[in-house]
Amino acid sequence: MKRVIIAVVSTALAVTIACFGYWRFVRICDRLESDVLLLLEVAETENADPEQLKEHAARLAEDWGNAEKHLDILIQHAETDELDIMMRALGQLSETESAEARAEYLHEILYRIQHLRETEAPNLRNIL
Repeated sequence: MKRVIIAVVSTALAVTIACFGYWRFVRICDRLESDVLLLLEVAETENADPEQLKEHAARLAEDWGNAEKHLDILIQHAETDELDIMMRALGQLSETESAEARAEYLHEILYRIQHLRETEAPNLRNIL
């Protein structure tokens, strides 16, 4: 009987930890997506305020720095490497570039964040 109880408690604990990890992962993706969308709003305007661009880019970079620590624990590094490179180059998103170039770059970042969410979702397609 003790073995059954230990097995049930261990299984419940493992499921709880997995659910918490996935919940944390979804919250990180939501936060990063909202930061990118805010930056995209500013960056798409032709006469974007350089200070607003820097402020929103700094917020996104800070959130990425915090999120990267958790993502490295939760998912494979190969999934985040390209996104990490893009986030590091985000500071070079200057006001001299055209609004289309800034928007295209930010759409690519947004796509990669959404791709992370899709590849880590607990569904049959990802399991099989």
